[in-house]
Order: sequence, then C-alpha cells, then structure tokens
Amino acid sequence: MFSANRLVSTLSWCPVLFIVAIFVGEAFSYLFIFCYKILWLYYAREWQSIVAGVFFALLWTLAFWSYIAAAFTPPGFPPEAWTYWARLRQEEAQKPMRSWAPGHMGWCHKCTDVRPERAHHCSVCGRCVMRMDHHCPWIGNCVGFTNHKFFLLLGLWGSLVCIYVVATSLSTFLVAFSDIGLLIKKAGVGLLWWSGFMLACIFAAAFGIALFILFVGHVIMVLQNFTSIEAGYPGKNPYNVGWRQNLEQLFGSPGFDWLVPIRPRRPLSDGTSFPTNSRSHPTSPNAMQIHPHPHPHANAHQGDDERPHAADTVIPMPTSEAWCDGSLSSSKGDRDGSPHARLGPGVDYAERETVDGSPVGASSEEGGVGVEGRRE
Repeated sequence: MFSANRLVSTLSWCPVLFIVAIFVGEAFSYLFIFCYKILWLYYAREWQSIVAGVFFALLWTLAFWSYIAAAFTPPGFPPEAWTYWARLRQEEAQKPMRSWAPGHMGWCHKCTDVRPERAHHCSVCGRCVMRMDHHCPWIGNCVGFTNHKFFLLLGLWGSLVCIYVVATSLSTFLVAFSDIGLLIKKAGVGLLWWSGFMLACIFAAAFGIALFILFVGHVIMVLQNFTSIEAGYPGKNPYNVGWRQNLEQLFGSPGFDWLVPIRPRRPLSDGTSFPTNSRSHPTSPNAMQIHPHPHPHANAHQGDDERPHAADTVIPMPTSEAWCDGSLSSSKGDRDGSPHARLGPGVDYAERETVDGSPVGASSEEGGVGVEGRRE
C-alpha cells in the first residue's frame, strides 16, 4: 500500500481485495443463509437466529476493522524531524549488520540515510520501517511499529469469528454434507446457496486455524519483545523488559483500546528508541551511544559481548518535541541546498562507499564519531 514503487503499490491491492471479498462472502453466508434461511425460516428458531447473528456481527466487525487498520495504516516510517536531527548529530555511519544494537542508530545503504534502532529496509516497499517485523502480502503492507497492534488484533478477532462460525454451524454443515437433497426440498434453499454456505464453512475453518497459529506465534514474540527479523539475532535480547512493558510499547497504557483497532490513546513509545533491561544493556532507556573511533569489529557479525565499552559517550535521544524545537540549526549541506546533508566537517555520508560499493561514512581529518549500524 505504501510502497515507493507505484506498480508494487497498485499490485498490493489484489490480495487485499481478495481478502475483503472473503470477509463479505462470510458475512452474507452466515447472516443470510444460515441465520435467516436455515435458523429463522427452516427451524423457526427466531431468537437463536437473532442472538447468533448479533454475536457474529460483533466479532466480524472487529475482525474486519482490524484488517482494514492493518492494511491501510502506514507501518511507521522514520519521522523527518528525527532524520534531520540524526544527520546533524552523527559524523559517521557504519555498515549495517544483523545483531542487537540497543541505543544505536543504523545505516541503510539502500536509502543512503540513517535510521532508528530496530528499523529495517523493506525490499517490497522500498523504504525503511521502524521496528519492522515482516512484509505481509495479505494486507499489502509491512507490519511495523505503527500497525503491529492492528495485525495482532486481526489474528485475535479473525480467529475468534472463524471459530464461532464453525462451532455454531457445524451440525448444519454435516447434515447438508450427508443429505443436501433433503435440505434443499425442506428448507427451500437452492443448491447454489447451500454450496456457498458449505464453502464459507470450509474457508472459516481454514482461515481460523491459520490465523490462530499466526496469532499465537506473534503474541509469543511480542511478549518477549522481538520481531521476526530479530528472532535470528545472536545473544540475549536487550529489549525484553517484562511482558507487560513489552505489550505497552505497541498498545500503550492499559485500557479498553487494547482490544479495539485504534491508535493507542496513551502511547508510551514513538518507535525511534526503546528501553532496555539493565542486565543486557546498562545505558539509559532513551539514549544513543557514540564512540570517538570506529569499533574494531564494527563491520563484523557481532554478539552482545562485542558492544562498545562503557567509556563510550552517551548522548540522550531527543523526544519528538525536541527534534522540532528551534535549538537545532541546519548543517552546511542543508543551508547551501546540497542534496546530501553533511554529517560533520568534510564528511558527506551519501557519497562514501566501502570496498564492495555499499555507502558508508568515514571519519574526517579532525576525527569522526562512530555509530553502529545494522544490515536490513
């Protein structure tokens, strides 16, 4: 949906329209064929038909709402104010790597720009996404910091409505499966309608199982505060600060909005920095480390025991308000209109390259500041 490539953005509508059609088909099959044609007209169970329809409508609405929110909410791209601040503060950005880097900004060699910790570049969207988990073709969107809550609620409400459909209509499905001809005569429902109802039950069972497995897997990851990308990182997870605080980073302070697909009413994180547990990472939860010289293993596959030492300088990461205050002055690259903002004296991060051709910053003659980056 939010791909930088117009063709990719257009094609992402195909699976979304397919899933929307499934939602609409399930609603029609359950409410019209099952509740009205079968329960109300054939069995004459008016109250049972009403109660079943109301509960289905409630679960279906929450599931469909969650799907729309997950598909049409931006996954969370680095704010321009944060990127502007980061360009001013940093004088060197190093080659990305796949390892934990708490408190350190990363470098994207595809965007040729800095990015917040835990952000990754999506090859489908062509952009960096904050706290990216994965790109989901079924929603035509990345699952990132901003819409991960909606993706989880889709798994919750989607699996519940599917289970509800199967549980309440299973007996009718089995009767129709064994002797559909008899039901056609007695219920006055044509073969086409019965076929649609049975197909809807099969879809509900299949999607219910898939969504439940997906939901459980993502809940486990969220409770331990790691993403699908970070699952393969070596060493101990520094972002695991307890299951409740882990949930609050995506859902905000506890409240009724935890179960509703809306933005957190009281958010506790902006997606650019995350608290860490003191046992894995002793620095402050809202801090970024920089060290006066590049770490000797900066371009290697690092573990937790290869982080910069405690003597490194700690510069607090600013809040969203601090990025936009008047205290931040533009750099030379910004003032003279150059397309590549300067990160420091004599350093143009967009023009530096490593031996293999990927862009990387380099220290100026006066001495640079090394920043750990990560590979996508």
